Amino acid sequence: MKRHLTNPLEIFQLLEKSNCRQCGEKTCLAFASAVVTGQRKIRECPQLPLEIKAKFAEETQDRRSHEAGAEYIAKLKSEITKIDLAAAAARVGGSYADDKLTLKMLGKNVSVDSAGNIYAEIHINPWMA
Repeated sequence: MKRHLTNPLEIFQLLEKSNCRQCGEKTCLAFASAVVTGQRKIRECPQLPLEIKAKFAEETQDRRSHEAGAEYIAKLKSEITKIDLAAAAARVGGSYADDKLTLKMLGKNVSVDSAGNIYAEIHINPWMA
């Protein structure tokens, strides 16, 4: 089964960590982050051994596009419409009021309504909206 590198630290661990800048990034961690987001390819690291480039080259190339992510979020929202949020709140230790299931995450309220809209007292990444 194919293993995908989805975390910058996973990629960073494969790198030399010299911050040589030969790839055009300021640091190896910045390069690793760019690989995860699809802006760079792991093979672009000039210090990376060939066997590592070969092993992971394909895995870092098939990232979801923004459109595919939006389609996925739309699908998740449609799935939420099928869930009894009041029953789910009881199962997971949350609360249910005003058509919203609310959970405490990192000490803050995060809610979802029956249409799949997310509400939070914390920052939510744009891909979640």
